[in-house]
Amino acid sequence: MRLFILQFLLFSFLSVSAQTTVEATYSVTSLGRQQAVEKAKSKKENQQYGDILEMMASGTTTDYRLVSDGTTSSFTKVTDEDQLKNDAPKIVILSNDYADEETSYYKHFSSHKMTETIDFLMKTYIISDTLGNLSWKLHNEEKEILGQKCYRATLGDSITAWYCMNIPISDGPGPYHGLPGLILDVEAPEAVYRCQSIITPSEAKIEREKKGKSMSKKDFEAFKKKTFNTINDRR
Repeated sequence: MRLFILQFLLFSFLSVSAQTTVEATYSVTSLGRQQAVEKAKSKKENQQYGDILEMMASGTTTDYRLVSDGTTSSFTKVTDEDQLKNDAPKIVILSNDYADEETSYYKHFSSHKMTETIDFLMKTYIISDTLGNLSWKLHNEEKEILGQKCYRATLGDSITAWYCMNIPISDGPGPYHGLPGLILDVEAPEAVYRCQSIITPSEAKIEREKKGKSMSKKDFEAFKKKTFNTINDRR
């Protein structure tokens, strides 16, 4: 019965969401970059570079914008002139097991496809995949985010999300989607997503996908591993 209700809600919300566009801004904290910074801070030989380490730490959180109409969406880094003007310079981290990546997501719900564009070491890679069904587990816990009542959902043992049924779009930040309302917060092993603002209805346009080298997810991960091995061999 609960599954039937969830499917009905998703169908109803997708039908309604096709009539409006939602724009939401998220702060995204890269836990991989955070760990790389902490690792650099812990080394005694790096203590003399305190200012640089602080600048590295300031780049662990970045603002992204989701624009979604319930059928198509883009989740891309905010690059407003004001933000570029006010932000501290970002230092790109490259170590023997980590390198900064800037990933954008484009979801196409009608064709059940998702595209990731990953900027990695000055080049852009395109990864196309199926927009699969995520096996969310719904919980009764509630909390308020940006004045909106939200409900808790979990994906496996390591991912927790909070979604808002008052915003009837089954979408969310990064690769996350599939709940009966807009996902506002996500805590996952790779990153933490916190919604900072919501505009609905919005006149924002869904961004076009970037161009780059097409690769499968498996091939991209193998390419990264090979890159790190090359770095280690040169040290």
